[in-house]
Amino acid sequence: QDSSVMLAYYFGGKQYAKDTTDIVNGKLVFSGKKNLDGGIYLLVLPEGKYFELIVSEQYFSFSTDVNNLITEMKFTNSRENTAFYEYLNYISEKQKEVTPLKERETKETSQDEKEKLKKQILKVDEDVRAYRDVFNNKYKDVFFSKIIRATTDIEIPETPLDSTGKPKENFQFYYYKKHFWDNMDFSDERMLRTPIFFNKMEQYLEKLTPKHPDSISVSADILVEKARKNKEIFQYVVSYITSTYERSKIMGMDAVFVHMVEKYYINGECDWVKEKQLKKIIERANRISPNMI
Repeated sequence: QDSSVMLAYYFGGKQYAKDTTDIVNGKLVFSGKKNLDGGIYLLVLPEGKYFELIVSEQYFSFSTDVNNLITEMKFTNSRENTAFYEYLNYISEKQKEVTPLKERETKETSQDEKEKLKKQILKVDEDVRAYRDVFNNKYKDVFFSKIIRATTDIEIPETPLDSTGKPKENFQFYYYKKHFWDNMDFSDERMLRTPIFFNKMEQYLEKLTPKHPDSISVSADILVEKARKNKEIFQYVVSYITSTYERSKIMGMDAVFVHMVEKYYINGECDWVKEKQLKKIIERANRISPNMI
C-alpha cells in the first residue's frame, strides 16, 4: 500500500538509517549518485516488518509478497541475494522441522523416547552442516558465503593428554580462543556492515578474555594484527577498542586505553585522526599513565 520504506544498514552492533523512499502502487525504488557500501542492509516496511538484503551489486531488483516476505522473494540481477534467500528458505524449513522435536524432547519422560528425539535433532543438525558445505562450494564467490563461514563454529579436536597421562586442562577453551577468528575474512570491509563482526569482537574481548587490563591488551593486539589486512577494518578495531576502554566504568581498564595510544597512536599508525584530536588523545594517555593501578 502507498506509504514509505526505510533502507538501513548494520554497523558496530547497531542499525543506522541510510535512505527512505515512497511506495507507489506497490513499487519502490532506492537510487543515489554514490555506490552503497557493501554489507547487509534492512528494508523496514510500515508496522515494523522488515527483511534483509545483501548489497554487493549496485543495480538489482526484487519482488515479494508482503505477507510472505522470505518465501515469495525473487531477485533479478543479484546472484548475491538469490543465494542468500536460497539459504534463508532452507534454514527456515529446517527450523520448522527441528522446533517440534526439541519441544517434545523437553516434555518427554521416557529415556528411550528422549534418545530417539535426540538422534532426530542431531540428524537435522548434520543436514544443515552438509548443506552449508554444498552452499559454500556452489557460491564460493558470493559475500554471503563469507558470512556463513564467519558464523560457523570452530571444530575442537579431542583433548590431548599431558605428560602424566591426564587430559590437558582447559585445552578446549584455549584451542577455541586461539582459532576463534579462523573463519573471518579480515580483508573484506563489508564484514563491518553485518551484525557478525561486532558480535564476534565483543565476544572475544568480553567473554573469552579475562577481565584484566593486561589480558585485554594482549587480545586487543592479536585482533589489531589480524585487522591489518584491511585499512577500514584496522581503523574500526583500533578506534573501537581505544574509545571503549577509555570510557570503561571498571576500575583499572584505563590501562587498555593507554596501551592502545602508546602502541598505535603515538607511533603515527592512526592517520585518520586529525592532528588536533590526536594531540588531545596522547595528552590524555600521558596524564593517566603515571596514575594507573
